[in-house]
Amino acid sequence: MVQNSLFNGLPCEDLVEHIEVFPERCDIVHINNVLKEIIRMRLFPFALMGKAKA
Repeated sequence: MVQNSLFNGLPCEDLVEHIEVFPERCDIVHINNVLKEIIRMRLFPFALMGKAKA
């Protein structure tokens, strides 16, 4: 899910595209009584790696 679209912060990667697609990928996760925004905030660090995570 999120790990399939990791963002590294490399010049060849499109940050805007990553930010636009990220919510769509997170919205497949549903937890009762948890807002989707909270789920997105919790998952976002797992969508980054390399320079983007530092």
